[in-house]
Amino acid sequence: MYCSKCGKEAVNPGEYCAYCGAPLKRTPEPGQPLEGTEEGRTEPGMEEEPGQGGAERKKEEKPEGGGPGMPAAGLKIAALVLAALYAISILSDIPGVFGALFTVLGGYPVYGILYLLSAALLVIAHAVMAAALALFGLCRDDQRGNTESLLLAVISAGILHMAAAVVSPVIGGIAVYFRFHAFYYDIGAVGLSLLGTVIAVGILAGLTFLAGMKPFAGKTREELMDEAKTLPDVLSEEIERFRSEHQKGQSAAGNMAGNMTGNTAENAAGESAAGRPAPNAQPGPRRMKENRGLLKYILIGAVTCGVYMLYTLHMLAKDTNEMCDGDGETTAGLLKLIVFTLITCTVYNYIWHYKLMNRIQNNAERYGVKVKTVGSMDLGACWVVLSLVGLLISWCGIGLILSLYADYLMFQNMNLLSKAYNAAVVDTYQA
Repeated sequence: MYCSKCGKEAVNPGEYCAYCGAPLKRTPEPGQPLEGTEEGRTEPGMEEEPGQGGAERKKEEKPEGGGPGMPAAGLKIAALVLAALYAISILSDIPGVFGALFTVLGGYPVYGILYLLSAALLVIAHAVMAAALALFGLCRDDQRGNTESLLLAVISAGILHMAAAVVSPVIGGIAVYFRFHAFYYDIGAVGLSLLGTVIAVGILAGLTFLAGMKPFAGKTREELMDEAKTLPDVLSEEIERFRSEHQKGQSAAGNMAGNMTGNTAENAAGESAAGRPAPNAQPGPRRMKENRGLLKYILIGAVTCGVYMLYTLHMLAKDTNEMCDGDGETTAGLLKLIVFTLITCTVYNYIWHYKLMNRIQNNAERYGVKVKTVGSMDLGACWVVLSLVGLLISWCGIGLILSLYADYLMFQNMNLLSKAYNAAVVDTYQA
């Protein structure tokens, strides 16, 4: 140990130098930094020349990705706003998806499947773009240096969106040709989609450079390709990190809410022990709807682009399974109806309705009700015959009338079954 004032080696080192009495500080060997000082501080008489060490250290201490200025703060806002716009644009495509599904169920499999593929492609492209922008806005962090990877994800999503914007109208045009024998391609809509994607990516890239960041600068093509290959792993890590932080926040909020409601639960338990009736954990049978109508089915279905029609089929399956419980059969739900109808090119749709109608007829007799049908045909066969004949002669008004009458019989007989079920089960339970 050496004295920092006189430079002599300390003998039996203590707090003060034995030669000059100055406070003793540990002096390192030549070439080593002073102990107890910041790394890189020089001894007296060894000051750094201007423009060398200090400027370099400041450059190294500056975090990658820019400072917290207005452009950097605007990155998050811009990304989230753009993500919201793309999410809203999905709403304009969803009616097309439901309309295509209903077209398939209505007996036009080729046109409906192609139209469904065209609409679904745009929905997926918009969803991917919205997700990439939202991830950029929520997870970008200068400390982790993930700006470049997240911006690459947005650019990749933009390329996918532009490809979908070009291909989707082609598929839609082919679908239109199969049904109306005329090819249609909306060039204006394609141009707007491409321009919107370029503007969205350009806004983020511009704000990134304004914030002092220079992603992809100095990188070769091979390096960019390697980074693109590792992008899925990076995105998975960012999503997992965001999910973990979100779950921690929910856990903390849940613990606080549990502490606040602890006394309330104890009071409720005390009231139950005092003899007050506990709420019924198993409610009674649900009262079924008795006023299903064809006109409402058509009008609201047209306004909602087929959404209400699909919801009606879902409720028909649900109500039938509940009213006919115990007959040994099960009516498939809407998801299975849609998937198998697409796979079988509408064949399963007729099978589903055939089984549904016969189940209504069999259980109506169980409740003492006689169904309405045509002649002596079973209700299931009646629906299939009317629908197929209506489809085969759809070029005239008679075919449409027959198809509508098949659905009319379905709703009327479902109402009869519901009325009998309510009287025999629901009213008896409530009495």
